[in-house]
Amino acid sequence: MSSPAIDRPSRREAEVLALVGLHLSNAEIAEKLFISVRTVESHVSSLLRKYAVADRFALAALAVPPSGGRTPASRLAGLPDPRTEFIGRGAEREAVRSALAQHRLVTLLGP
Repeated sequence: MSSPAIDRPSRREAEVLALVGLHLSNAEIAEKLFISVRTVESHVSSLLRKYAVADRFALAALAVPPSGGRTPASRLAGLPDPRTEFIGRGAEREAVRSALAQHRLVTLLGP
């Protein structure tokens, strides 16, 4: 008989898990994600049950990215790895900095 599959975390749970991995408090996580502390507590409780771990320390250990460089959120939530980085994109970075200096809101789009 095969073992039951672990439910994958939701996107928000994956975000919470990544921040737990950084050893942030519930209040710090809530502030970063613009959600209530109670909502963070609910997500942490759900993650503890899903991964059958005893405490936040064990949960944080799950969030450590493997040597492949994937983030905890993408590793556990099945989100894709970023295709590229901003290495070698000095002109694009400078254009964004310039736009941010001139405007309060700047939207970046692209593949």
